[in-house]
Amino acid sequence: MLNKLLLTMMALSVVSCAETPNTLNSKQQLQKEQRCTELRERIKKLEGKPVRRTTAREYYEKECL
Repeated sequence: MLNKLLLTMMALSVVSCAETPNTLNSKQQLQKEQRCTELRERIKKLEGKPVRRTTAREYYEKECL
């Protein structure tokens, strides 16, 4: 009985790990698109400020590409 329970728990954990964490639902996808749009606009506005612009670009690369 204990062995079956352990096997079932292991199987369930494997199934839950098999789902890709990068899969976004539509609400999350919309939020990501809005965040990327905000970052693109911020990059354009920071044209005369290279350090802050570089930081915004790094966030954009990490979150949007």
